[in-house]
Amino acid sequence: MQSSGSTNLALKEWSGVIQALLEGRPTLLLRKGGIAEKGFEVHKDPFWLFPTWSHQQEQGLREEAKPFIHSNPGPATIRLQGWACVKGGWTVTDPFLLAKLQPWHFLKPESVQKRFEYRYPGLTVLALQVFRLPVAKEVGANPAWEGCHSWLRLDSPLELSAGKSCLDSAECNGMMRGVEGILGKSVV
Repeated sequence: MQSSGSTNLALKEWSGVIQALLEGRPTLLLRKGGIAEKGFEVHKDPFWLFPTWSHQQEQGLREEAKPFIHSNPGPATIRLQGWACVKGGWTVTDPFLLAKLQPWHFLKPESVQKRFEYRYPGLTVLALQVFRLPVAKEVGANPAWEGCHSWLRLDSPLELSAGKSCLDSAECNGMMRGVEGILGKSVV
């Protein structure tokens, strides 16, 4: 899927996880929602991958993720290196199913369990198709983007074209078959 058009929608995620996604490594995100949110809202439209360093817990990521973790370059400019679209989404209330998803994400089992148990049992699992830009787009930081919330709106829409998929279609389809074999058909 190559998208045309633009969007100002962005998903906040740990910088190390985004770097790994841009390298075609993990393809699933396990989300709960920010402190101020009642749950995680899934958006079907393409969105920017917005790197954060808040709460980025190196100890919460498996050893394979360590090469993707970098320090915060500073608050003045945010580099958007790619965007994504949701290929599938599931609400998972059985923690034993989450353990079977380990090949497709970088969280340690104890991190998955902690997220699962936070506020109420369950997690939203997203299968993403990620597109890496040949040249990152830079946006000035906005204090409104700070805080514990999953989604934000950039000050203005940015063009989505020119992104190259981080997985070829066979890899993406194989991932979807594997995840659907565990979780069933996507509900998104």
